[in-house]
Amino acid sequence: PLSDILSLPVASMGFELPAIASINLEIAIDGLAHDLNHHVPTYRLMVHITLADWTCSINGCVNPVDSAGLE
Repeated sequence: PLSDILSLPVASMGFELPAIASINLEIAIDGLAHDLNHHVPTYRLMVHITLADWTCSINGCVNPVDSAGLE
């Protein structure tokens, strides 16, 4: 479709824009890293619980912020 031109490399007459999924992943990982270092201990604990849940229930027990989990 016509939208393919957005992600095609420049050499192939495209715009070489990153996929929306990649952008969303970067935003989620940045937010998670920020929240894991939050100054409120209770908030930080909730983020650790969420990360543990995400790791095993969604990501096959592979840490989602590890390089293997980002593939």
